[in-house]
Amino acid sequence: LVVGLALFLGYSLANMGPVGRLAVGAVASLAIFAIGRSLERRERYAILGHALVGGGWSGLYFTTYAAHGLEASRVVENPIVAGVMLAIVAAALIGDSLRYRVEAVTGLAFASGFATLLIAPGDGFAHIAIVGFAGALLAVARRLGWRGLAIFGAIAAYGTLLVRPDAVP
Repeated sequence: LVVGLALFLGYSLANMGPVGRLAVGAVASLAIFAIGRSLERRERYAILGHALVGGGWSGLYFTTYAAHGLEASRVVENPIVAGVMLAIVAAALIGDSLRYRVEAVTGLAFASGFATLLIAPGDGFAHIAIVGFAGALLAVARRLGWRGLAIFGAIAAYGTLLVRPDAVP
């Protein structure tokens, strides 16, 4: 869902302007998040609900990234403002995932964030976003003693940069 949303924002909606693309991305992300929250309350669908919550957050992260990082959706010209916006969304995403105190849930939230950055256009802003996301992941892993998450974070960050060398300035 998140990768589809990212591709939809970046390459579709030819008849919409940047604000329309971002609005669709935000609404779709919030809908995925809300459905996940609803499902996680039911024991039978809790795992699916957790995955959708993480996917909704990652969609919102990518939509925020797109406000500066995608030409077709650019409404924020200043990279510092865009970076602050990304940091705020990332902090909220991480904080929300930590309320579960489950390494796999937090790892899924980070994984879908890396997936969205993997398909983003290569530029210095993508590089900053990847490094910032990896730094946040490692800080969480260290604080909670989650070695598996730390290993995943290192592999995801380096793997993203290896697969996407164009993201490195």
